[in-house]
Amino acid sequence: MLLCASLVIIFSLLSLFFHSPEKYFLDELGKLVIFFVGVAGLLSFYSSEEVLDFLSKGAILSTAYIVFYLLTHSHQEIYSYGGRLQVPGFGSPNALATMSAIYSICLLKRLRIYLGMSGRGGVTLACLLSLFFYLYLIVATSSRGGAFSFVLGFLIYVSVWAHERKKLSLLFFWGGFFLAALLMCLLMFGQFDGALDRYIPSDGYGSGRLMIWERILNNLMENVIDFLIGFGPGSIDIEVSGSKIISAHSFFLSVFYYFGFLGGVSVLGVIGLSIFKMAGRSRGGGDIRLGILFAVLFSFSVDYVLLSSQSLLTTAMAFSLVLGESKGKRFSDAFLKREVPNES
Repeated sequence: MLLCASLVIIFSLLSLFFHSPEKYFLDELGKLVIFFVGVAGLLSFYSSEEVLDFLSKGAILSTAYIVFYLLTHSHQEIYSYGGRLQVPGFGSPNALATMSAIYSICLLKRLRIYLGMSGRGGVTLACLLSLFFYLYLIVATSSRGGAFSFVLGFLIYVSVWAHERKKLSLLFFWGGFFLAALLMCLLMFGQFDGALDRYIPSDGYGSGRLMIWERILNNLMENVIDFLIGFGPGSIDIEVSGSKIISAHSFFLSVFYYFGFLGGVSVLGVIGLSIFKMAGRSRGGGDIRLGILFAVLFSFSVDYVLLSSQSLLTTAMAFSLVLGESKGKRFSDAFLKREVPNES
């Protein structure tokens, strides 16, 4: 992950030779560097079990804050974002919904652990109530991205858990995954809008994003230099259907727009290799790891909200949960270990 941070800085500086820095250059560069450095730090000092514990406890504490906000503010203030629920400190409704999806999957895992332990009735109840509350938030924010991030993550989580316990074949896992992928592709192209609007009103995950992506790809293809090097962080400033757009609504596309083909392949390649390397190791907790991984990857595909200032810590912890060691020696074990004198 430190290599990713270095690549981001290098390609950002390289873009300055061809384009003047935009208004949000330092903001976007800083968020990306903080994210990658944060993941590296968490991987160095904490195991995945510890990170899961942090996320679960953070989810329960956040529940208390959100409930307090909902109880102390009027309906008009709560739903001031175009009729969608928004809470200060959690960014846009899409960001809140996506974080709720991550929290929900972590709470499911934690709930299973607590149910197998005695004397944990209070914390088990807190986990259960928080889980239902975050599912409510996903619906109340009218975020299809958050809803489908949870559905995909939950499906993968349950399938892997069942397969590891020989309750379902691996065929069920891949069948469920491809079914979910097909439904999401149809959603992206504006299908099922009438049926879904009954439960989760449209938040623009249909043709609006496709038009934005088309415009961004066209800009990248205008000349060879822009295609190879990109425009630099914070450079998205386009007009689509009369509206000013400053986000690609896709982390992956943003990386290519910021750093070009060379930088995009380098940064995303390192991330992909890290995931592939860690997946090849024999570790426990494959259910929660893959569940969180697919939820985050789907959100990265259709939005940039997990890299907003309010979501950075949660996203960094989610990534370190996926890539971290379940057991074994960590850097912090050696760094913090005190030498014991040999008295013999």
